[in-house]
Amino acid sequence: MARKTVVLYGIPTGEAIKKGDLEEMKALLAGGEAWLAQVAEVEASVKKLKAEIKKRSKPAS
Repeated sequence: MARKTVVLYGIPTGEAIKKGDLEEMKALLAGGEAWLAQVAEVEASVKKLKAEIKKRSKPAS
């Protein structure tokens, strides 16, 4: 299954708004929300990894 990559800022968003293309605006919004959800998952994983690395990196007493 091929993925369609769309840049959400600038030209695509501006063109959809300018044309008044409600369906394109909704599609761009859905893509943006999906991307933001992925970013949140990555941020959570990064925090977990940092905490675990810090915990395991403490020098033995």
